[in-house]
Amino acid sequence: MEYCFDKGKNNLILYPARKNDTDYSIPNTVTAIEVQAFSDCESLTSVTIPNSVSEIGWRAFEYCSSLTSIALPNCLENLEAETFYDCKNIRKVEYHTEKPVTATEDVFPPTVYENATLYVPEGALSAYENTTPWRYFLNKVETTVSGVILADVKELTDAEYYSIGGLYLGRNSSDLAPGIYIVRHGNTMKKITIK
Repeated sequence: MEYCFDKGKNNLILYPARKNDTDYSIPNTVTAIEVQAFSDCESLTSVTIPNSVSEIGWRAFEYCSSLTSIALPNCLENLEAETFYDCKNIRKVEYHTEKPVTATEDVFPPTVYENATLYVPEGALSAYENTTPWRYFLNKVETTVSGVILADVKELTDAEYYSIGGLYLGRNSSDLAPGIYIVRHGNTMKKITIK
């Protein structure tokens, strides 16, 4: 089975369960991830959700047991109940908006609130501490995201590299083709250009 979208590719209706891919980048045309769209996708470790997505449906990622990190889109307006039902291995949640969407407490399972780190924009921590479900995360870290810089990436140790869409690429910059990337170093995130 192939991916299933509506006619205009605005709604992602179904990602094939039991597909062996470990990561998936949702197309920028998608504005909504439908109910149970990624149900039982046990091989997925990361999903890149573009900022075009404003709605994520009920149990959209249920039983994605290998999912370890998720970056939520900045323009999210509706996050349904139990979106990440039984996704107990999520350890990193990134949500880089100053005004987090309000949702029910059960968006994530209790183990995620206990064990994952929620990364939020610098200066927005109080907004997250006063909004459900974000206030339930025991570990919240403020991060800064700066503009594009030219960097000698060989100087960075213990850095994580991401595509501009937020897909985790690893810790070795020598594996990256020339282009623009996001690098996390400690609690700081920057866009960098690799030539």
